[in-house]
Amino acid sequence: MSSQLQAGERPAGFDLHLASALGTRVVAVYGSTDWRETAPAAGGARLLRESVECAPCMLRDCPIDHRCMRRVSVESVASAALEVLLPAAARTRGLAAEIRRPFPPEITGAVH
Repeated sequence: MSSQLQAGERPAGFDLHLASALGTRVVAVYGSTDWRETAPAAGGARLLRESVECAPCMLRDCPIDHRCMRRVSVESVASAALEVLLPAAARTRGLAAEIRRPFPPEITGAVH
């Protein structure tokens, strides 16, 4: 492991686990990975996933259509990030609602 870190290579999820272990608030999007097995042990992470019949499959290359990841919306990730980043007091005063705006189609990939 130390040789990987020295070479700049990190296992998948390393940054997530390191940040969580150091007490940093994180949002993690899970698709094919089993969140029950690989979620940060330190706790406090906000996990996002969509329940699909084929997940968790643990496959890096999806033989179907990556529905486990494609169904996680940009809006849900942004909302979770705001919840994690903004203090609770700011959310109750409505600051999150002021910041949260619809994303333009070029960001969400929406088709008109």
